[in-house]
Amino acid sequence: MHETPAAYFEDLWTSSADPWDHAGRWYETRKYDLTVATLPAARYHHVVEPACGVGLLTARLAARADRVTATDRFPRAVAEASARCASWPHVTVEVADLRDGPPAIPYDLAVLGEVLYYFDAGTTVDVVRRWHHGISPGGHLVLVHHRPAVAEHVLDGDDVHVIAGDLLGAPIVHVVDEQFRIDVFAR
Repeated sequence: MHETPAAYFEDLWTSSADPWDHAGRWYETRKYDLTVATLPAARYHHVVEPACGVGLLTARLAARADRVTATDRFPRAVAEASARCASWPHVTVEVADLRDGPPAIPYDLAVLGEVLYYFDAGTTVDVVRRWHHGISPGGHLVLVHHRPAVAEHVLDGDDVHVIAGDLLGAPIVHVVDEQFRIDVFAR
Protein backbone atom coordinates (compact mmCIF):
# COMPACT_ATOMS: atom_id res chain seq x y z
CA MET A 1 0.00 0.00 0.00
CA HIS A 2 1.50 3.34 -1.08
CA GLU A 3 -0.93 5.51 0.85
CA THR A 4 -4.08 5.29 2.90
CA PRO A 5 -6.99 5.51 0.43
CA ALA A 6 -8.69 8.91 0.16
CA ALA A 7 -12.06 7.20 0.65
CA TYR A 8 -11.05 6.42 4.25
CA PHE A 9 -10.73 10.16 5.01
CA GLU A 10 -13.73 11.18 2.93
CA ASP A 11 -15.94 8.77 4.87
CA LEU A 12 -14.65 10.15 8.18
CA TRP A 13 -15.10 13.81 7.18
CA THR A 14 -18.58 13.08 5.83
CA SER A 15 -19.69 11.58 9.14
CA SER A 16 -18.15 14.11 11.56
CA ALA A 17 -16.83 17.65 11.90
CA ASP A 18 -14.06 16.24 14.14
CA PRO A 19 -13.59 12.61 13.03
CA TRP A 20 -10.82 11.77 15.50
CA ASP A 21 -12.34 13.80 18.37
CA HIS A 22 -9.26 16.02 18.55
CA ALA A 23 -11.14 18.66 20.55
CA GLY A 24 -12.30 16.15 23.17
CA ARG A 25 -9.27 13.94 23.83
CA TRP A 26 -6.63 14.62 26.49
CA TYR A 27 -4.05 12.89 24.26
CA GLU A 28 -4.55 15.59 21.62
CA THR A 29 -4.55 18.52 24.07
CA ARG A 30 -1.34 17.29 25.69
CA LYS A 31 0.34 16.58 22.36
CA TYR A 32 -0.52 20.03 20.96
CA ASP A 33 0.66 21.80 24.10
CA LEU A 34 3.94 19.86 24.14
CA THR A 35 4.45 20.49 20.43
CA VAL A 36 4.23 24.24 20.94
CA ALA A 37 6.44 23.99 24.05
CA THR A 38 9.22 22.33 21.99
CA LEU A 39 9.49 25.25 19.55
CA PRO A 40 13.01 26.69 19.94
CA ALA A 41 12.11 30.26 18.94
CA ALA A 42 9.83 32.48 20.99
CA ARG A 43 8.21 33.82 17.83
CA TYR A 44 8.10 32.96 14.14
CA HIS A 45 7.54 35.23 11.16
CA HIS A 46 5.56 32.74 9.04
CA VAL A 47 4.37 29.32 10.18
CA VAL A 48 2.99 26.75 7.74
CA GLU A 49 0.93 23.79 8.90
CA PRO A 50 -0.11 21.39 6.15
CA ALA A 51 -2.74 18.78 7.09
CA CYS A 52 -4.08 21.06 9.83
CA GLY A 53 -7.26 19.09 10.45
CA VAL A 54 -9.73 20.98 12.64
CA GLY A 55 -7.17 23.69 13.51
CA LEU A 56 -6.51 23.03 17.20
CA LEU A 57 -2.74 23.18 16.78
CA THR A 58 -3.17 26.01 14.26
CA ALA A 59 -4.75 28.21 16.93
CA ARG A 60 -1.88 27.49 19.33
CA LEU A 61 0.69 28.28 16.64
CA ALA A 62 -1.11 31.56 15.87
CA ALA A 63 -0.16 32.86 19.32
CA ARG A 64 3.54 32.42 18.44
CA ALA A 65 3.55 33.74 14.86
CA ASP A 66 3.16 36.90 12.81
CA ARG A 67 1.50 34.84 10.08
CA VAL A 68 0.13 31.30 9.82
CA THR A 69 -0.81 29.45 6.65
CA ALA A 70 -2.67 26.24 7.43
CA THR A 71 -3.90 23.80 4.80
CA ASP A 72 -5.74 20.52 4.51
CA ARG A 73 -6.78 18.53 1.46
CA PHE A 74 -10.30 18.02 2.82
CA PRO A 75 -12.72 20.97 2.54
CA ARG A 76 -14.58 20.08 5.73
CA ALA A 77 -11.33 20.19 7.69
CA VAL A 78 -10.57 23.60 6.18
CA ALA A 79 -14.04 24.84 7.14
CA GLU A 80 -13.59 23.66 10.74
CA ALA A 81 -10.09 25.12 11.05
CA SER A 82 -11.23 28.41 9.46
CA ALA A 83 -14.07 28.74 11.94
CA ARG A 84 -11.81 27.89 14.88
CA CYS A 85 -9.20 30.47 13.80
CA ALA A 86 -11.62 33.20 12.66
CA SER A 87 -10.56 35.51 15.51
CA TRP A 88 -6.94 35.39 14.33
CA PRO A 89 -6.71 37.78 11.32
CA HIS A 90 -3.15 36.66 10.57
CA VAL A 91 -4.23 33.02 10.00
CA THR A 92 -5.14 31.78 6.53
CA VAL A 93 -6.65 28.33 6.03
CA GLU A 94 -6.83 26.87 2.52
CA VAL A 95 -7.46 23.61 0.68
CA ALA A 96 -4.14 22.11 -0.41
CA ASP A 97 -2.34 18.77 -0.34
CA LEU A 98 1.06 18.71 1.40
CA ARG A 99 2.39 16.43 -1.35
CA ASP A 100 2.09 19.37 -3.74
CA GLY A 101 4.89 21.05 -1.79
CA PRO A 102 5.32 24.10 0.39
CA PRO A 103 4.17 27.62 -0.41
CA ALA A 104 6.39 29.79 -2.60
CA ILE A 105 6.48 32.54 0.02
CA PRO A 106 9.16 32.33 2.75
CA TYR A 107 8.39 30.56 6.02
CA ASP A 108 10.52 29.86 9.07
CA LEU A 109 8.51 27.07 10.70
CA ALA A 110 6.76 24.07 9.18
CA VAL A 111 4.78 21.68 11.37
CA LEU A 112 3.89 18.28 9.90
CA GLY A 113 1.75 16.48 12.43
CA GLU A 114 -0.09 13.18 12.33
CA VAL A 115 0.09 12.89 8.56
CA LEU A 116 3.23 11.29 7.12
CA TYR A 117 2.41 7.78 8.31
CA TYR A 118 -0.42 7.72 5.77
CA PHE A 119 2.18 7.52 2.98
CA ASP A 120 4.92 5.12 1.97
CA ALA A 121 8.60 5.73 2.70
CA GLY A 122 9.33 7.24 -0.74
CA THR A 123 6.56 9.81 -0.43
CA THR A 124 7.62 10.57 3.14
CA VAL A 125 11.20 11.25 2.02
CA ASP A 126 9.98 13.53 -0.76
CA VAL A 127 7.63 15.49 1.51
CA VAL A 128 10.17 15.90 4.32
CA ARG A 129 12.91 16.96 1.91
CA ARG A 130 10.75 19.53 0.10
CA TRP A 131 9.18 21.08 3.22
CA HIS A 132 12.52 21.22 5.06
CA HIS A 133 14.29 22.74 2.05
CA GLY A 134 11.65 25.49 1.84
CA ILE A 135 12.30 26.73 5.38
CA SER A 136 14.27 29.95 5.72
CA PRO A 137 17.77 29.45 7.15
CA GLY A 138 17.60 29.39 10.94
CA GLY A 139 14.03 28.09 10.87
CA HIS A 140 12.61 24.77 12.04
CA LEU A 141 10.71 21.70 10.86
CA VAL A 142 8.58 19.97 13.50
CA LEU A 143 7.34 16.42 13.06
CA VAL A 144 4.84 14.96 15.52
CA HIS A 145 3.22 11.55 15.08
CA HIS A 146 1.27 8.91 16.97
CA ARG A 147 3.54 5.95 17.77
CA PRO A 148 1.41 2.80 18.23
CA ALA A 149 0.54 0.86 15.09
CA VAL A 150 -2.79 1.70 13.46
CA ALA A 151 -4.34 -0.46 10.72
CA GLU A 152 -5.01 2.51 8.42
CA HIS A 153 -1.40 3.78 8.59
CA VAL A 154 1.12 2.73 5.98
CA LEU A 155 4.03 3.48 8.35
CA ASP A 156 4.34 3.72 12.11
CA GLY A 157 5.06 7.13 13.60
CA ASP A 158 8.52 5.98 14.69
CA ASP A 159 9.26 4.88 11.10
CA VAL A 160 8.42 8.40 9.86
CA HIS A 161 10.81 9.97 12.37
CA VAL A 162 13.62 7.52 11.58
CA ILE A 163 13.23 8.36 7.88
CA ALA A 164 13.40 12.08 8.68
CA GLY A 165 16.45 11.62 10.90
CA ASP A 166 18.24 9.62 8.20
CA LEU A 167 17.52 12.44 5.77
CA LEU A 168 18.08 15.51 7.96
CA GLY A 169 20.41 14.34 10.72
CA ALA A 170 19.76 14.43 14.44
CA PRO A 171 16.87 16.58 15.64
CA ILE A 172 17.64 19.50 17.96
CA VAL A 173 14.61 18.58 20.10
CA HIS A 174 13.53 14.97 20.58
CA VAL A 175 10.53 13.98 22.72
CA VAL A 176 9.41 10.38 22.91
CA ASP A 177 6.19 9.61 24.75
CA GLU A 178 4.48 6.24 24.91
CA GLN A 179 1.79 7.58 22.56
CA PHE A 180 3.58 10.12 20.33
CA ARG A 181 6.93 11.43 19.19
CA ILE A 182 8.02 15.01 18.51
CA ASP A 183 11.20 15.91 16.65
CA VAL A 184 12.38 19.42 15.75
CA PHE A 185 14.94 19.77 12.97
CA ALA A 186 16.92 22.95 12.30
CA ARG A 187 17.38 24.40 8.82
